[in-house]
Amino acid sequence: MYKIRKAYQDDFEKVYPLFQYFNNDKLRKDDWAALFKPICRELNIGFYGFVCENINDNEIIGFLGGISSIREFNGNSFKICSLTSLVLKPEYRKQNLSFKLIESASQLEDFHIQVVSPISKTIHLYESLGFKINQTTHKTILPAFHKSLFNKNVKIHINNNNILLGLLSVKDKKIYKDHQLSYCNHIIIKDRSEYCYLVIKPTDFTNRILLSSRIISTLNKIWHKLFRKNIMGNKIKIGLIHYVSNPQFFSKNILNCSYKICKELKIKGMSVNSIYINKRSFFIINNYLTSFGVYKSDTLNSDDLDTLYSELVLFDLEY
Repeated sequence: MYKIRKAYQDDFEKVYPLFQYFNNDKLRKDDWAALFKPICRELNIGFYGFVCENINDNEIIGFLGGISSIREFNGNSFKICSLTSLVLKPEYRKQNLSFKLIESASQLEDFHIQVVSPISKTIHLYESLGFKINQTTHKTILPAFHKSLFNKNVKIHINNNNILLGLLSVKDKKIYKDHQLSYCNHIIIKDRSEYCYLVIKPTDFTNRILLSSRIISTLNKIWHKLFRKNIMGNKIKIGLIHYVSNPQFFSKNILNCSYKICKELKIKGMSVNSIYINKRSFFIINNYLTSFGVYKSDTLNSDDLDTLYSELVLFDLEY
């Protein structure tokens, strides 16, 4: 007999052996332990997802993580739980326990639920419980170096704590404090009247996901001029933009800043949700990365949701 219950901090040692089934050598024990600590300082609900437990010997045979946060959209506050890291011991995977874990999470009261990177084989389980598909396409922003793109009135501040805290709104300041994580970079682009705050995490991508071989060949020449080296090997470092506070200002001014940001963070470009880019340029290209998430909410829509407070900012993942 098995039971589904909430996962608490004391459960980590029993859950940790399950993470070996992800076969991810980059993630250490301390990385996985982050799933059992609150990220959002404003919301500490005391549990971190759900476990499936054998009643006879109290062995934990399954886990579904839950990262909780309070987010503000259009002046209203929403409690969001981002589900992650669904795993079961192999011998129990044909007993419908994945569905029961997901079902328990979907019934959380007063929460809007999202899954930013569900296992593809489980998407139909989420759909059967009323979740909607959130398909996201991405654009890659290259380091723009043409002088016509520069605007002296636009300033950039990268990981400068004192300046950032002095400029950020109350809403953005909460995000900044919650995401003082190893891999996150905090950037403000501003002019005399407004700003855009970005949370960016450098991430390894395989070339084929982002660009065709023909485009890579052309861009090698550009990157060699800017960085004095070509794209090396099968992977390139790209900055994933997880949060954009002011989409219109971002779209208008990102090319003013892309070279400086890429050089400072030692990345070859930035990848962002296509909804944040409404212009065409040689330095903005479509890439092959399309992500499929799921969410359950009667109030929020897919454009409201981003990848903050998720495993994508907690873990050093590759694509």
